[in-house]
Amino acid sequence: MTLKSTRRRSKRASPSDRQKLPGGETEGRYRALVENMLNGLAYCQMLFEGNRPQDFIYLAVNPAFQALTGLENVVGRRATEVIPGIRDTDPELFEIYGRVARTGRPERSEYWFRPLDLWLDISVHSTQEGYFVAVFDNVTQRKRAEEALRKSEAHYRALVESAADGIFIADAQGRYVDVNQQGCRLLGYAREELLALSIPDVVATEEAVRVAPEIQALKAGEVLRSEWQFLRKDGTLLLGEVSGTILPDGQLLGILRDITERKETEERLRAREAEFKEAQRIAGIGSWEWSTSTGAVAWSEGLNRLLARDADLLPPTFEELPRFYAPESWERLKVVIARAVELGVPYDLDLEMIRADGTTCSTTTRGEAARGPDGAVEKLRGTVLDISDRKRAESRLRLQSAALDAASHSMVLTDRNGTIEWVNPAFTSATGYTTEEVIGQNPRLLKSGVHDRTLYKNLWDTILAGESWHGELTNRRKDGGLVVEDVTITPVKNAGGEVTNFIAIKQDLTKAKQLEARFLQAQKMESVGQLAGGIAHDFNNLLTVINGTAELVLASLKTGDPLCTDLNEIARAGARAAGLTRQLLAFSRKQILQPRVVNLNTVVVDLESMLRRLIGEDVDLVVVPTLGPATVRADPGQLEQVIANLAVNARDAMPKGGRLTIETRDMAIDGQYADQHGVAVEPGPYVMLSVSDTGTGIDEVTRGRIFEPFFTTKGPGKGTGLGLSTVYGIVKQSGGFVRVYSEVGQGTTFKIYLPRATDEAERERRGPAIAPAHGTETILLVEDVEGVRHLVKRMLESAGYTVLTAADGNEALLVLERHEAPVALIITDIVMPGMSGPTLAKEYERIRPGTRVLYMSGYTDDVVVRHGALQEGMHFLGKPFTAAEVIRKVREVIDSRG
Repeated sequence: MTLKSTRRRSKRASPSDRQKLPGGETEGRYRALVENMLNGLAYCQMLFEGNRPQDFIYLAVNPAFQALTGLENVVGRRATEVIPGIRDTDPELFEIYGRVARTGRPERSEYWFRPLDLWLDISVHSTQEGYFVAVFDNVTQRKRAEEALRKSEAHYRALVESAADGIFIADAQGRYVDVNQQGCRLLGYAREELLALSIPDVVATEEAVRVAPEIQALKAGEVLRSEWQFLRKDGTLLLGEVSGTILPDGQLLGILRDITERKETEERLRAREAEFKEAQRIAGIGSWEWSTSTGAVAWSEGLNRLLARDADLLPPTFEELPRFYAPESWERLKVVIARAVELGVPYDLDLEMIRADGTTCSTTTRGEAARGPDGAVEKLRGTVLDISDRKRAESRLRLQSAALDAASHSMVLTDRNGTIEWVNPAFTSATGYTTEEVIGQNPRLLKSGVHDRTLYKNLWDTILAGESWHGELTNRRKDGGLVVEDVTITPVKNAGGEVTNFIAIKQDLTKAKQLEARFLQAQKMESVGQLAGGIAHDFNNLLTVINGTAELVLASLKTGDPLCTDLNEIARAGARAAGLTRQLLAFSRKQILQPRVVNLNTVVVDLESMLRRLIGEDVDLVVVPTLGPATVRADPGQLEQVIANLAVNARDAMPKGGRLTIETRDMAIDGQYADQHGVAVEPGPYVMLSVSDTGTGIDEVTRGRIFEPFFTTKGPGKGTGLGLSTVYGIVKQSGGFVRVYSEVGQGTTFKIYLPRATDEAERERRGPAIAPAHGTETILLVEDVEGVRHLVKRMLESAGYTVLTAADGNEALLVLERHEAPVALIITDIVMPGMSGPTLAKEYERIRPGTRVLYMSGYTDDVVVRHGALQEGMHFLGKPFTAAEVIRKVREVIDSRG
């Protein structure tokens, strides 16, 4: 084939013509070379529009070009004519040809010729401006091979990177050459970090001795299968399964699989299998099988163990089975076996079996029928489980349940959300709710409203954190009453440590709180009483001087003297002050009483007329005495004061009138009554005095304070606040107690309980009245307070007596020694510095037996008694006193017998 020129049908040149061609023989040689080239060649002229390549004309092509492209008759034709659309599909080819034709600089590139779907290695050279030669080499096969290789490598890399195992390549020295992402993740390194390390760098130190020879064996051509411990970057250990081989280029290929979890799982499985086998042994499970046709019994080793039989013993025959069961159990088993054989139904029942040593054990046996090809029952088989422990546990649970039901404390079991699941009888008794009413409810139905949210939030935060909560809660019963409880709430956790339930144990503190409140009230009352008793002595001495001096001065003044009015005011104020002091002493139970056995009915009836005047006509007075004798041992005057004070309070509570009822009643008080009402009294017979009105009533807060001294609900100037305090003190000092019942708008009842007296000899005993009288006897007056001493001396001297005075006991003895004339009476204070009055009396009794003594004191009764006064037959005069009282008492003592 010859090189085609731009003329389509030129004749082959003759030898002479060739000589005329440029180059002569040289051209011919090149022409032959081109025509026989394996590469395609095209000689073209580039057509420009301005500087832009628009098309090119094929001037000549070699046979290889035609073979390569499959294009024929291209010489003299435009490229866009030969290959329509080439300018649009391959604009970059036009750019390459245009640059070479314009600049003369050759270019070479690999180009995908889209119209022919060929990869061409194109070398383009310029022959002269506007002309170029393009040499083509078909590299499609190579390019496709390269592309296939790239895809294969990409697939390989994707496969390696997506592998669940770590894949490593290391050189002959063990240095990492390549590693996939999973390998990096398993060892905790970045790829570039790991590629800077070698295999020994990531193997646990204790593994190095074993790993090194295995790597050498791998290099020698052996396949590696081993388990290594690797050291991660963070210092933790990785147990890995390693497999490896040597590559043709001498590099090492290794695959690492993390078997840490698998090993742990295998270990857990081994442990669980061991536990399961041990559990079977501990649980005492045995199996059996009985052939209905032959009667043979197959008996497992576990069943021998359950019955404590020798494992070498053969299983019993069916006829021998009865000796392994309690008689009642065997009769039940025979019935279900017969039913299973007849109907093929399974059974499950608890039986008592007999061990080899004769002891019994509780078992549960399950059996089912096995049918043959014809549908008939051929065998019975099943299991036997030792449930002795369960039976004992059930028995214990029954006992525990009975104990919980019998417990005196309330118990509540709730779920984690607080829903009540169980309560004991003590809870229903304490709250008034039935079990059916509270199951499924929340304990908030007991809320009283007393506590704020903070307490309940703290409670829930504590128990939800798994800790116990302990405190006091005031809850509301079904009937609306409040109950104070000491509550302990304990979380109940499951095996995983999670809180699943709560158990609340509650102790009723209501009575204890009431007793505590009463005790605190009693302490408060006692403290005030101590204060009252402490100041009584000084008050009584001062009042004795004030009242006595006023009385003496008044006696010395003439009728109509202007000073009489002022002195009378002083006397009246002193009397009122003395009355207040007596009331304080009455409240503190430290006044000097003169008790005797009296009939309370008589006291009430004798006061009736006076009470009617006291309460007014708009209040209806009703007196209801008991039919029997209402005898008590008390000071009659103090009892009258109690009744009068209660009547006055009742009148003030009925400003628009009403009814006042005074009632007496004999009654017996036992220990149950004392516990129920929270009072500390000795059981026995009592007389009750009840004073009830239909007035405004007393609220709960006020009821807690009504017996406090100086506490009053009346307006200024309308009450001292000592009336009920006096009542409280007199009753307490008389051995009784007071209870108050009242509601706002429903009136008030005071109930006074006094021990019933049995000493009939003292009942209504009254001494003869001694009228005041003068005298001429000599009297020794011993008083450490100078003002009182001078005052009493004046009082006695005004009545005609001769009075010797002394400031204390020692001085009194000196006076008596110097005074030779007889002394008719010693008047002495009880409590004095140095020597007390009773001591003085004893000392003088040794000198002059039979001398009469009159004791006086401003102290309260406990001090008087403590100093030995007020014994049987002793005479006493309490401060403050008037001149008339002193003179009358002196005459009474001097004239008394013995």
